[in-house]
Amino acid sequence: MSRNSLSMDGYEMNLSEYRLAMFDSESSQLQESEEIQQPDKKEEADFNKQQVSDLDAILKFLYKPNELYPIPFSEVEAFIPKLTKYELSIALDKLTKDKNIEVSYPYSRNKVTNEKEYIKNDPRYYISYEGYFFLRHGGYVGQAQRNQSEADKVNALQKSSAEMERRLYYLTVAIAAGAVIASIYYSIEIYQFFYSLFHAPSL
Repeated sequence: MSRNSLSMDGYEMNLSEYRLAMFDSESSQLQESEEIQQPDKKEEADFNKQQVSDLDAILKFLYKPNELYPIPFSEVEAFIPKLTKYELSIALDKLTKDKNIEVSYPYSRNKVTNEKEYIKNDPRYYISYEGYFFLRHGGYVGQAQRNQSEADKVNALQKSSAEMERRLYYLTVAIAAGAVIASIYYSIEIYQFFYSLFHAPSL
């Protein structure tokens, strides 16, 4: 069974069908509520500090060590009411892409064909092992802090390197100037020596 497919009692993981279900759900929401402006698609959204905290909050909410059932979207939405349904869907999609959560949705068997019939508008979520491990090591907030710390170290190293190069430049200029002065001085000394040697008064 593939990484993106996992069967449970009454559930089956299928990320491609989940995304289709979320698209159907969003289409219904757009028809029933005010228009939601879509973000630019040129690159992945840049999560600010609050959004990073929201990602960790969702992970912590989905971590239920004593409960083995996936959490419905509606419960996650109720837990973080400040996020719109669209914003929450984006956050859950990021958590899914990062492999920190798994997605499932309930299904039933067709009585005639015995095929699975999914309830596409009722996705369920639970934290993955990767997500649990990631959360134990600081989550997205900890990751952001580590990235910032590394960036600060790189900036400090670059500044130190630039300062060292500047000092080395001035030292090189000083040495070169000293060499020129020394060359002029000794040239004068040599000139005076030979001048006195050939122009000394004869006895």
